[in-house]
Amino acid sequence: VDAKACKCTAYSRRAMLRASLLLLSARSAYAQPLAGDKCTFDATAGEPFEFGATFDVSASNKQTWVAQAVILKQYNEALNDDGEVIGWQENVVYADPEMKIVFYPTTGTAEEPFEAVHDCGAGVIEQDRETCQDVAEGSTITIPPTTGAGATQPLCYNIKFATTKLTSVFHLVTTNVDSVAIFAEHDPTEFERGGIGGIHYLMDVDTSAMGDDAAFVALGAATPIEPVFQDGVDNAPEKEKPWGLAIGSSFLVNACTLIGVIFLAPAIKKFADKNPTIFALANAFAAGALLAAAFYLMLYEATHLITDPVDTAKSETDADGEKTWSVESKEAGRSAWGGTM
Repeated sequence: VDAKACKCTAYSRRAMLRASLLLLSARSAYAQPLAGDKCTFDATAGEPFEFGATFDVSASNKQTWVAQAVILKQYNEALNDDGEVIGWQENVVYADPEMKIVFYPTTGTAEEPFEAVHDCGAGVIEQDRETCQDVAEGSTITIPPTTGAGATQPLCYNIKFATTKLTSVFHLVTTNVDSVAIFAEHDPTEFERGGIGGIHYLMDVDTSAMGDDAAFVALGAATPIEPVFQDGVDNAPEKEKPWGLAIGSSFLVNACTLIGVIFLAPAIKKFADKNPTIFALANAFAAGALLAAAFYLMLYEATHLITDPVDTAKSETDADGEKTWSVESKEAGRSAWGGTM
């Protein structure tokens, strides 16, 4: 019996060891379990990223991550050298001056490989910005595989955009990586100028050896890399709706109203029978108050219907170049009264 027990115990240990190795190999197909591997994150506050998606980068070994700014006219209250307010000026503005991002290699671009590295990517990007590696505009980010020789744990990068340039680029190196899951602090489309020049946030072109002008031309002619699978991210944790409190409050308010009707209605009826004239005047004032309240409530809602008169420039032969009311337009502008009606 003891011999059999020993054999059973040894067999159980070998079976557990094989199961552990199988589980480890299955996990390492997506993320190498290296020292310091962060594959957990705090989900109580929602996802720590706004954008998560998989991309097929097998067509080449080098790509370009692009962020575009817009020119906004902003009012600057600062004083210039003459002590005067600077006033309105045109500034290059990005949706955010910097962004945390994580590139996590996967074994495919479907939902399953993404979910396999989801917690790992979330755990990496969740760390504080100060602990992420700062990457200046124009720098190179190498994305090493997470399996095999040279496997390393993906890092959290904090890419910084060039606030003096309309287009910031970051060069990606994806040697031996065919698929990658990208976790970003913001949606990359927030850094696109409406697809101007056909430039996408991820382009299949290497611009590392090009100047700004040549890089912009190359980006416009390159092929954009679209996400294959995109995670539906909800950063706002679902809040419990206080149905009981709302319904209870409604019943309480209705009860107060009902009490007023029960106790005050007989007295008001008696007063109205004795003083019909005074009660009629009171009704008139009440109706006026209701009409006034309704008018001013509608007036605010109608402000978007109030328009300026349509004006056109005078003929080119007119030397003063002033504007006059258009006689051809059917709309001379709506007044506050017209807009409200």
